[in-house]
Amino acid sequence: MHCAFILCFFALLVFVTFQSTKSGASNYVPLNRCVWSDCNVSNINLTIQNYSIDCCKLEVPLIYAKPNKTKIIISIVRLKPFSQHHTTNNTLFILTDGPDQSGWTFTAYVGILFPPTYGITIILPDQRGIGLSTFLSCDDYGSQNITIVSAHDLSVQIRYYQSIVSGRVSVYSFSYGTMWLDRFRQIYPNLVQLAIMDSAVNP
Repeated sequence: MHCAFILCFFALLVFVTFQSTKSGASNYVPLNRCVWSDCNVSNINLTIQNYSIDCCKLEVPLIYAKPNKTKIIISIVRLKPFSQHHTTNNTLFILTDGPDQSGWTFTAYVGILFPPTYGITIILPDQRGIGLSTFLSCDDYGSQNITIVSAHDLSVQIRYYQSIVSGRVSVYSFSYGTMWLDRFRQIYPNLVQLAIMDSAVNP
């Protein structure tokens, strides 16, 4: 009986902590707007036929439970098709494998998998600590915190983008990205209209 009480107490504590963090993150709005500009990246081919490429950076809390404390930068890469005859005004966020790989690793495949005639804008978000985002030290081995904060970061990126476009925003994920998307959907089930998990990883 005593052990059961302790287990229930800790379960409640984890739930309350999770809900508190979730609430703080869902209400977070970056103080500075994301300014789109040329991407300052070395050793990466920035030329994709029939697509323009630009980047922006959003400021988010290092710890969402402390939104007024230390801030870090998370980056977004945007690929817009040049074709004006097939514009849908829809946007697709792509969550790639990792967790140590930048969204930049997927740029070479965008033109093949998503021809510009589809008229879809592609967004490749970087997780905190990699790519053009603020560099950070690693979490403890096996920690689930990385997907929790990444889910909160993704919500900030998506809500920002929804504020500047009128079309549908969807998310496609594969490999590790499916873990990222799964955690995101647990916390923010209604933020996007469509979410796809391809080649899912067992959480």
